[in-house]
Amino acid sequence: MIFNDSGEYLLHLRDRIPGIWEPGAWSLLGGGREPGDRSLEDTIRRELLEEAGLDLPVLERFSVVEAVGDDGSTVTVQVFAGLWNGDSAALALTEGVMVHWFPLETMPRLTISPSTLDLVRSHAERIRIPEARPDIQSAGNDTSPAPGTAAEPCLGFWADTARIRSGYLAEVPTETLVLKVAEEVGEVAEAYIGMTGGNPRKGVHKNTSDVLDELADVILSAAVPMVDLAGGAARAEAHMARRLGVVSARDVAAPPASAGGWHGSFIAPHVLLRRRDGRVLMLRRFQTGYADGLLCPPAGRIEPGEDVLAAAIREAGEEAGVRLRREDARFVHVMHRTSPTLPGPCHAVSDYWFRFDRWEGEPRAAEPDKASEALWIDPARPPDDVIDHCALALAAIMRDEPFSVHGWP
Repeated sequence: MIFNDSGEYLLHLRDRIPGIWEPGAWSLLGGGREPGDRSLEDTIRRELLEEAGLDLPVLERFSVVEAVGDDGSTVTVQVFAGLWNGDSAALALTEGVMVHWFPLETMPRLTISPSTLDLVRSHAERIRIPEARPDIQSAGNDTSPAPGTAAEPCLGFWADTARIRSGYLAEVPTETLVLKVAEEVGEVAEAYIGMTGGNPRKGVHKNTSDVLDELADVILSAAVPMVDLAGGAARAEAHMARRLGVVSARDVAAPPASAGGWHGSFIAPHVLLRRRDGRVLMLRRFQTGYADGLLCPPAGRIEPGEDVLAAAIREAGEEAGVRLRREDARFVHVMHRTSPTLPGPCHAVSDYWFRFDRWEGEPRAAEPDKASEALWIDPARPPDDVIDHCALALAAIMRDEPFSVHGWP
């Protein structure tokens, strides 16, 4: 999804050839993954170059959707978004009929799938590009605010929140608004990683203002359903005031007196699914709030009543959609690592790595709301976007080392 500073979106008119996806319709640029693509971002960058000669400096993951074809078939699609202010007529198009910039209000008159139109509307709402309202626009009249004035007066945080709720969010169910908060939190994490250069491939491509914008969106996204659930803006404001009083009165928790020198250590099972060619499965994290955009194997935590191997088998089933058996497990490594950002009383993590050469089912990203893609990598030469401690563990496993430490002085 390519957009410009004028609020327009670049659409691609596809050939009217029977059998292709959405023949004769306006759609987004893109295509399918090829064997040489190391990631979905590599795929979309290759497609943009091949189809239109486009090379955007920054592409960000926007959404994962289920696209439905004319024959009723569905396919999971990772949608990227990128800003470009170029001339569409100057693009060297190699597929389809043409590309053209369209404002959002024009798109319902085009031959375009409802899912694509909904996707563009969702993106426009997120970046605050308004869809034109015919009832307030007329030919030759400039309806933009005068310089130095705001489009709408600021009446106070909760009053404005109630106005937003009764305005463009009036038809959105409360449940959807609540779930939207989780999406916004994931975008904060992505912006912070971009500001700090946490993804080596992208480097630093965000700034403090970007992170502040995303944090503000989290606050606003949470405030809107609060108005619903509390029964109005005044009650939501009173509830927030009471909650602030509770939180601000908290003391910093001291270690339990009965700890006796013991410290908490979290246990995290990791699963390596290894194919006959030696490649192992990795999942690209998505909107989890931790290391989003980076690769790691199926992994997680131990739930009550589980041993570490049972947890590993369960996590692989949930995240990769495969069925594993205990007798097929091979313990290959444990890493004891620490970090100043570990939560609560947990001062370290012990990562238990198990390898499986046999499984039932087709490995995939079985939780698309948490992982955007599954891919097979060479553990001897992992890509740069594998999470650091996972890459170190893979290197140790390739050396047949059963134990390692990471992060300690």
